[in-house]
Amino acid sequence: MSDALPDSPAAPEPDDTAFLRWLATPEGAAAMKQVMQETVDGRYGAVPEELRALAVEGLQKRASEATVTRVVTAMQALHAAMQQPAEEWPSRWQFVHALHEQAKEVTDLILDVPEPQRTALMKEMLPLQEMLAKLERETK
Repeated sequence: MSDALPDSPAAPEPDDTAFLRWLATPEGAAAMKQVMQETVDGRYGAVPEELRALAVEGLQKRASEATVTRVVTAMQALHAAMQQPAEEWPSRWQFVHALHEQAKEVTDLILDVPEPQRTALMKEMLPLQEMLAKLERETK
């Protein structure tokens, strides 16, 4: 009796389009991030330096994308808060102060964004932060 496996057709490999669609899903992105991290950590043994460099670059890009997403979400929350009617404010100064503090936090987040996105986001954020700082000084 032979231990050889019978000839059976292997499952077809996904085409590039299907694979790219899967990578665009949260599950695919998480799986790829894990593979890149494991490659960088040496879990797969020695890999060509070019492959390791690509994994490091991919991890850095994903970290940058996550930071940009946090910045955009924080900016949207700040803009939404600024739309609150004045009669809902606890006091004008407290409200403006809270908004200014939020703006400072967003600006700090932007510092972690790589160029050229950092400059574009700062051009949008700094005038808003300066306006809130001025309002805060004027309402004391």
